[in-house]
Amino acid sequence: MVKMNGDRPVISNEEESFVVLERYSADDSSQRESLICSLTSQTMSHQNGIGDPASSSILSVNNSEIPLNMTYEEIQVRLQDLIKENENLKVAVQQHNLASKQQLQTLKMWQDEMLKVHQTHKAEFEETKAYIRKLTLENKELKQTLSEKPKIDSEAEELNSKIKTALMAENEDLKRKVQSLSDLLAAAQQREIKLSQLHLLPAELSSLVSSLSKQLENAERARRQLGIDNERLMAQQTRMHQQPLPPSVAVLGDEIDNKTIQPMEQIKRYTEWLQHMVKFEEEFARFGTSLESFVDVNTGGDAVLEVKELRKLLLQEQKLSLSRKETVGEIRQYFQRLLSDYQVLHQDWEWLKQEHQAKESVSSANETEHKKVAEQLDRLTAQLMEKTEEVSRNQELIKKLKEDLAKLQTDKEEIEVLTAQASIYKADFEAERKSREELVSEKNRIEEEHRLLITRNKQLITQLEAMHENTAGSANRQQPPTRSSSSSSSQDASRQGSAERAIAKFICPNPECQREFATIQPLEQHVISCLKLDD
Repeated sequence: MVKMNGDRPVISNEEESFVVLERYSADDSSQRESLICSLTSQTMSHQNGIGDPASSSILSVNNSEIPLNMTYEEIQVRLQDLIKENENLKVAVQQHNLASKQQLQTLKMWQDEMLKVHQTHKAEFEETKAYIRKLTLENKELKQTLSEKPKIDSEAEELNSKIKTALMAENEDLKRKVQSLSDLLAAAQQREIKLSQLHLLPAELSSLVSSLSKQLENAERARRQLGIDNERLMAQQTRMHQQPLPPSVAVLGDEIDNKTIQPMEQIKRYTEWLQHMVKFEEEFARFGTSLESFVDVNTGGDAVLEVKELRKLLLQEQKLSLSRKETVGEIRQYFQRLLSDYQVLHQDWEWLKQEHQAKESVSSANETEHKKVAEQLDRLTAQLMEKTEEVSRNQELIKKLKEDLAKLQTDKEEIEVLTAQASIYKADFEAERKSREELVSEKNRIEEEHRLLITRNKQLITQLEAMHENTAGSANRQQPPTRSSSSSSSQDASRQGSAERAIAKFICPNPECQREFATIQPLEQHVISCLKLDD
């Protein structure tokens, strides 16, 4: 394809290929059509200028045979006509040569321009072809991306919904766990308060034990006093005929000496000791009554006085024993209360110890559970951060896809514009191809007419040579009649020689060559080789 726009020529050797470089305007197409019409009109005018005078003369020469019985005047007239016709033919051939030169120059310029443009735009055609392939591949990829976009959007929406539901569930779970942890912390605080109160109990118990120890010291003093009294009674007993005491009194002394240190055993022994003391007092009372009765029966004289003194002493001892009995009863009641209080305190202490151990186990379990909840909270926080980052990445991906979609829309519009431009250029290509075919056919027709003119010119030259030979032979046979006729014949001969010299000189129509030839045959061969008409 050849486009005759000055700075936008396009060449292509393929019939269906075309290159989209620039859109032609109406002015370019009008200039191209005007140029083609002007060239066609110039060619037709040259053909008409050549054919009008020359064709009539050629037809007259062909149709009229030269008779041999013509007179000299008729031959002269006929020669004058032939010379005029030859001059007209020469002018026509010169005009045709000039027209051919102009056409050859134009064709050469076109060929040079076409070669340059072909070389320059061949690379552009390859680049445009590669760019179109790249655009088609990108269009396919973009279409595939657009076809996958709804799927990506749906997956992103599903992922967002799942993340939202998971976050809501995790938030609810965390709220419940935080509430349970707050309850556990409140319970732990209450237990710590109770434990602090329990820590105060050992101090109270220690104070109570100290008071009990003081009371035990008082009881020990009372026991020692009772021991002293017992020694006095034993001394009196030895003095009274060494009467043996009841076995309970000895057992009581042994038990008092062999008491243990532990509180429970001491309390038990104290209770047994009180019981033995009560029994001892009862036996001592019975022994006093029996002694009085014995003194009343068996004594007399000084012994009575002694008995009275002993009675007084016994009464005093009886009073003391009664007071001691009351004291021992009070001590017994006090020890019973003390034992009951100690048992209650011991039970409370065991219960508090068990509760403290349970609270320690619960606190350790709470600490482990608190650690687990803290670890789970940290893990859920990390998962929440990951989900948030994933949501942000998905949002960035959606934003990027939207940008790609907008870019695809713009590319689609550009592709539509390029498609419309390509259709327009295709129509221009078809029109240009038709015009090129017309130019080629016109060129072939002009070359054919040029060949016909050359052959016709050759025929005319042969006829002129034959006429010249005939006229020369007839002039030799006839004598010259007068001087005027000789002068006219000399003038005719000079004209004929000049015509022969003019006819014998042929020039190559190529403006770059312009070689001269004497005959037409070498000129014809040279023109065919010079203008490359053998193709």
